[in-house]
Amino acid sequence: MRALIAHEIEMSGREQGKTIRGLTQAALQGLLAYGWPGNLRELKRVVQVAVALTEGDLIPPEAVLIEPAGGGAPGGVDSDMSLAAAERRHVERVLDMTRGNKRQAARVLKISRSTLDRMLKG
Repeated sequence: MRALIAHEIEMSGREQGKTIRGLTQAALQGLLAYGWPGNLRELKRVVQVAVALTEGDLIPPEAVLIEPAGGGAPGGVDSDMSLAAAERRHVERVLDMTRGNKRQAARVLKISRSTLDRMLKG
């Protein structure tokens, strides 16, 4: 698993023009402890976002956007499980991780800043 994580960090760093040496111990432990229900695709997405959020050469734990054990938002009959609601929750989570920096959030989400603004209004 560690070799796979290192490979994804290298590939994402290259794609984003960043040199990331690796992860902090806490970030690595978070990745290793996660169950990976989405398998390789989810790992790749998580690493791409972590690389985008990282400003130094080591990925910190707060850049690793994975749901804690037990899931995030509660499910159930009263929960809004629509795609639009899930998209909005994801955008808000990325904004939280970027400390409200819309330009950085748009870059992580791979959308334009104006698209991000429209998503937040809707």
